[in-house]
Amino acid sequence: MICANKASWADPVKRREIEEIRTLLFGVIEARNKVLLTMNVPSASMERIVAALPSMKKPTVSQLHGIDYYSIQTVVQKNIVNQLIPRLKACGAEDILEIPISKIVP
Repeated sequence: MICANKASWADPVKRREIEEIRTLLFGVIEARNKVLLTMNVPSASMERIVAALPSMKKPTVSQLHGIDYYSIQTVVQKNIVNQLIPRLKACGAEDILEIPISKIVP
């Protein structure tokens, strides 16, 4: 739902600007309860860790240069991080970072 002046909403330029502000505000609201987890994972543990990770769609997986490791990034609910990190460590994840997110714009 959008609350806007009827004349402003009828003006295409102002309407676009209102919709852009709405997108940004909803992005902040969406990010409020989420964090980005990033970690390094030996290739032998990668599939086990990816299977244990929640994500918005799928985790991002990138191979590290020159070694048999991957970097994995995923967005998770903030309220499960303290239970998730020990499970990830037990599966072989290393160098785990929890990073706050200021906006999520789908």
